[in-house]
Amino acid sequence: MEYLIGVRDKQIWSLQYSGLKIKPCPQAPSKHVLLDLVLETLTKNGVVRHGLVPRKKVPDKGWLLAVLATINPECKVFKKDYVAAADI
Repeated sequence: MEYLIGVRDKQIWSLQYSGLKIKPCPQAPSKHVLLDLVLETLTKNGVVRHGLVPRKKVPDKGWLLAVLATINPECKVFKKDYVAAADI
């Protein structure tokens, strides 16, 4: 309940549907790479990420791409010449 109150009072950042941006991603990297990019961007922007995304249950690529497009629309994964590294 405390988390929801923090979101409501804008003390905790949460993605709002009305602020969502979608960008094409020619070749999406793995979910774990996307998660790292999202967390890195949030950290650079000073957003507290404690408990934001559980590492054991990573969100799907669509959600991660939507978040990344919203918080960092200039991210390298949205460039036409981006090539995702092969998963090993």
